[in-house]
Amino acid sequence: MAEKQENNLIGVDPLAWMDEDGGGQQQSTSLKNEQTVDDVAEKMEAVSEDSEHEKPQEGIAAQNAEEKAAPLMLKAVQNIQNVTELHQDLSTLFEKTDKIEIDASDVTSIDTATMQLLIVLKQSAIHEHKQVSFDFPSERFIEAADLLGLSAMLELESAGGAGFFR
Repeated sequence: MAEKQENNLIGVDPLAWMDEDGGGQQQSTSLKNEQTVDDVAEKMEAVSEDSEHEKPQEGIAAQNAEEKAAPLMLKAVQNIQNVTELHQDLSTLFEKTDKIEIDASDVTSIDTATMQLLIVLKQSAIHEHKQVSFDFPSERFIEAADLLGLSAMLELESAGGAGFFR
């Protein structure tokens, strides 16, 4: 079984055919990746600068950043299909304010992708000396956090007793 070495793909660069030189000389993969990452970063900066000047901010995060008192409302069903939108909203809020309030009262279903995003948000907030709080977390939100062992990290014990609806 191990006698055939011709079909062994370990160490083969599957993107070698995209070599810009075209002369068969291959640059090291790490150097190509560094150049590609730098090129992409420069292009993204140029696009973001252009888009900031051309169109106003949109979405829930922009409204919350301006109002600063209104919390970000989580949808009733938070799953991987809408985690990208939530990530964008949270990223915008994270850049604009030092205190992020998340209203989790409407959550009826939440998946691990969303919980993972919220954990990363909390960790980033701790690192940046910012605050993230969950206002009126629903029973389903608390159950999901308990099931995954994340209640303490999300500080849901203190938030669970808050408010008139508990």
